[in-house]
Amino acid sequence: MSTIEKHLRVSGRVALSLLVKRKQSSTVQEFSAFLRFCPVLVGSSVSGVNLAQRLDDHEEDETFMLSYDSPEDALDEDDEDDSGHTLHRAIYPLVKDGGSMVESFTVGRGADNDLIMADFAISKHHALIKIKLGQYLVTDCGSTNGTFVNDQRIKSQPHRLQDRDIVTFARYEFAFVKPETLYRHL
Repeated sequence: MSTIEKHLRVSGRVALSLLVKRKQSSTVQEFSAFLRFCPVLVGSSVSGVNLAQRLDDHEEDETFMLSYDSPEDALDEDDEDDSGHTLHRAIYPLVKDGGSMVESFTVGRGADNDLIMADFAISKHHALIKIKLGQYLVTDCGSTNGTFVNDQRIKSQPHRLQDRDIVTFARYEFAFVKPETLYRHL
């Protein structure tokens, strides 16, 4: 049986339509095996913030500070753009291409991350998700705009993720979801 790795885009994202199709032809156990029994980050929204600086005023390696004063324009729910600017309903399996055992999963703007978010509100190396004894622990990597779990900012101390936790990287919110939960909600 095939697994999810061959369907990952360069950004680490997988097409929602593929997962819907897979669910329609699979049992929950087969669907979970397809995802290698790994949870996913499901993009739920972009928080109501604007960048405090304009894009044309930036240095290439600079991360923008977020301003929480005004709301963000609404996003198109069906946008499948891989640019990282709109992640609404995007799905990122916490697996790596190549099928090797995963011990960590990196999130950031830099091309060397497992989940690449090409947005200047995201730090080059924003957060790290470590997998230890079947548990998923998220740590902020000193990012400019922070990592949050259920609206609580986390720092360098690892925070254990639970099914359906809301994880926010800068202005992007994701639900941390186990394969069985994703299967039921597709």
